[in-house]
Amino acid sequence: MINLRNGADSELFQIDYFHFPMANKVEKYDTSQKEVRVWLNEIIKTFENSNLKFPVLVHCLSGKDRTGIVVAAILLIIGIEKEIIIEEYLLSDGEVKLEWIQLALNGMQNIDNYFNRVDLEKIRENLQETLMKQK
Repeated sequence: MINLRNGADSELFQIDYFHFPMANKVEKYDTSQKEVRVWLNEIIKTFENSNLKFPVLVHCLSGKDRTGIVVAAILLIIGIEKEIIIEEYLLSDGEVKLEWIQLALNGMQNIDNYFNRVDLEKIRENLQETLMKQK
């Protein structure tokens, strides 16, 4: 379970818990900010672990802002087209705006440079392996 909220999860289940809080004052959609970039790199690094157990639940308070950005980053890494990522994001409950997700995606323009603290190929391999196991 990957928790993006400021408060920790109650560890009620025998699963792995990961906590990546981010101050509310930081504009998470502005992925060009150094603080957001470091935060995203730390979260995405979790997926390098070949022992990571799936399914992985990524959550925040409402599931569209911080979670939406993390999910968008994962989808970019595995090669999903930006138009599809935008379309999926806009299906989220609550207030969502096209310009918010566009800002986030534009900040991650070159994913190889943006995610310079993680092994993107290892992440792709782990995600692909997980998909193949489920078929």
